[in-house]
Order: sequence, then structure tokens, then C-alpha cells
Amino acid sequence: MESEAASEEEALFSNVRETRVTFTAASQSPNEVAELDDFSPIGPAISLQVGAGDTVKIEGYAYFEGGTGYNSPSNLPAFVAAVAGAFGGINGSGVPAEQATFDVFDNAYGVIGVVSEE
Repeated sequence: MESEAASEEEALFSNVRETRVTFTAASQSPNEVAELDDFSPIGPAISLQVGAGDTVKIEGYAYFEGGTGYNSPSNLPAFVAAVAGAFGGINGSGVPAEQATFDVFDNAYGVIGVVSEE
């Protein structure tokens, strides 16, 4: 997200320039982040073909600012469904592979101490 790498990152990813803001409370340095909200719910994105035997490593950092003016707060079940869906996971689909993919993401949140309030 750093503006110093903008030309390279914007050539590879969509929604970088549109969501980049400076966030002084960020514990990572530099402190530019993708700001997502009700009006810009999708941040930087890339679509890559992944085949059998490929390894995918994903890393991200997140910050949440509570406050007023949030019209549709996201809940954990919706977040899990969105992330799992990006990888072909669908809860209750009846297709074992889709359910297994969903379950991997759903169970991961319990491991890191995030609990759904369903």
C-alpha cells in the first residue's frame, strides 16, 4: 500500500490507489493502508490461477475503528463466508469439498481467538 511502490503495485492489483490512505495508528511501517467501509468494501485485489501442487501464502494486517456513522456493521459469519467463498467454500452447499473449504476458514477464527456471536 505504500505510495513509494505505487507504480508497481497499481500495475498488479486493482483498487490500490482508490483505497490507499495514511493511518498513523498502524503498527506496521510505513503507515499507508487500504481503507474499507460501507462505500468502499473491496480493497486491493488480484486474480491468479492456482493449480494442483501450487502453494499460496496470504498475509494481512487489519485495524478496526469503531464509532458512529457505520450503517451496516459486518459480522464474523458474513466475513467468514466472504473469505471462504473467495476460495470456493460454501457453507451448507451439500458439496463436501465446498463445505470443507468453508470449515477451514470458519475453524481458523476460533484458533486465533475470534469467536462468532451467532
